[in-house]
Amino acid sequence: MLASDPLSLSAASLTVFVAGILQGLTGFGFVMVALPVLLFLLDPPRAVSLSQILGLTACLLMTGGLRKKLQLTETLILIAATLPGIWLGAAALMLWPPTIIKMLVGATVVGASIPMLSGFSRPFKHERLAAVGAGAISGLLQGSTGLGGPPAVILLTNQGWPREVFRASISLFLAVISIITLSLYRLSGVLTDDTALLAALLLPALVLGLFTGMRLAPKVNVQLFRKMVNLLVLATGLMALCTATLAYIGAPR
Repeated sequence: MLASDPLSLSAASLTVFVAGILQGLTGFGFVMVALPVLLFLLDPPRAVSLSQILGLTACLLMTGGLRKKLQLTETLILIAATLPGIWLGAAALMLWPPTIIKMLVGATVVGASIPMLSGFSRPFKHERLAAVGAGAISGLLQGSTGLGGPPAVILLTNQGWPREVFRASISLFLAVISIITLSLYRLSGVLTDDTALLAALLLPALVLGLFTGMRLAPKVNVQLFRKMVNLLVLATGLMALCTATLAYIGAPR
């Protein structure tokens, strides 16, 4: 188990700390950074459920601090649209081979980072209708990989929401869908007591990283920082995608 391996536990703690800084700065990105690394240390169900517990904790802390900035109606539409997809994705997590899940995680991370890196933006006139589509895709990805954030992040970034409104709203969105997902994981046996214990061991690294990011947020050029972080996310996603693809190719048929 990871908790009994000091080197792996240190690597996981460092990953959680860095991901927490990103979450504190931008309001999203914890799972996108942490999950691909955790997949190298744990099996997919445990890695996904662990990242969800820690990501939920970070989002709840941020939502509490930014609640006055929420754009509530559009956020609730996003949340409602995820519900059918989360159930389908959670079922897939129990049925799909681990390499397929790893490939999906890598492809999701890479696909999400490219538009944000390129600065592409074309706001939708019917924002709430677009929120339904983004929410549906987020739900499927959330249930199967724990990476439900990218479609919603891309939509809100594309719509040009103010930074504090964005941070508050995406934190609430991720918190609610994480609660739903973890409930399904617990009922299906994906979320175990051992994973919850491991999350408790990594909690100090998360809190330290999160509050470091929140303290730095007003002082940092967020646009430049996001580009740097997205490069890291892109590299991490490519690494996860490539290793999973190689494992799939080399697996006996």
